[in-house]
Amino acid sequence: MNRFYSHLLIPTAVLFALATGAFSQDLRIKARRVIRPAGQGGRLAWSVPRNLIAYDKVGVDGFYDIFTMRPDGSEDACITCAATALPGLNIGSPRWHPSGNWMVFVAQREPIFINNNARPGVGVANDVWIADYTLTKFWKVADTSGNAASGGVLHPTFSHAGDKLFWAERISTNGWTLKIADFRDTTGQPVLSNVRELKPPGSFATLYESHDFTPDDSKVLFSGNLEGQPAPRGIDIYSLDLTTQQFTPRGGIAPAPSGTSVMYRPGKILIAGSTNSDVDSVTGVIDMNQSSPAWRTTQPMANKRFQHNLLVLPDGKVLVVGGASQYSLVATTGVRNAE
Repeated sequence: MNRFYSHLLIPTAVLFALATGAFSQDLRIKARRVIRPAGQGGRLAWSVPRNLIAYDKVGVDGFYDIFTMRPDGSEDACITCAATALPGLNIGSPRWHPSGNWMVFVAQREPIFINNNARPGVGVANDVWIADYTLTKFWKVADTSGNAASGGVLHPTFSHAGDKLFWAERISTNGWTLKIADFRDTTGQPVLSNVRELKPPGSFATLYESHDFTPDDSKVLFSGNLEGQPAPRGIDIYSLDLTTQQFTPRGGIAPAPSGTSVMYRPGKILIAGSTNSDVDSVTGVIDMNQSSPAWRTTQPMANKRFQHNLLVLPDGKVLVVGGASQYSLVATTGVRNAE
């Protein structure tokens, strides 16, 4: 869960030993390469059809923009820095459509008292935008300006079939909700329809963070305090059945409840480190394909990290990007077992 502290990310990379093959296999780091020798970057998204990585990075003006680059670091370019159709404030959290033809992201619509609260991953005063294949045309597809307290958006993401969009939306000063919409391409323009709120029955939640769809797109995965847990550090992971609207706790409290998480295989989630200054090296995994999924603590990282990012590579490995140990940037690597 990287709502508050996912913004400090440096371009060092560690290959976690999570790759294709049996879980019992002792998978180890094969290589480490720095592809960006300077600067910050985070919230990476890799389009396999385009062989293109999108990420956001804070600029000299103090606001975030979206960049793209090849996996080897070449062709690194900002796609939003000079985009006059966009507000020109914080822009980030890119996610690709499965086809590679579209990119969804968030953008801050107007200045607020503390613009840092509008950065990607915090999301105040953000709206949902979509870029086309050329990454030069942009459409605002969900406007939250009519919501209380400037509205806001977290983590919009496409379904695996590419026909739905899922996000978390700020509806009050201390309140968030989940939304989902049908997505289609209408003569070269992205269109959202049938926008609806996903409200788990009996929920007491004030905080929701959207994350992803299950592999068959029948459920969505999200974090929240549905059972009255303290937010944000006490939130847990849930799934919501899109047919029955029933939510299911996914394994209780994670080993790293404020860590960064990623789905590294269908239905399997890794969580690692922390997202605040309570630095930790703890890691854990959960298999949500099981009838009674439960978190399991795994071998800790070689270095304690917070404010880092996790990225699933096309071959199934997981990349740990940047972060800090207390107030020192982490630039070291090590060898560890997968589980």
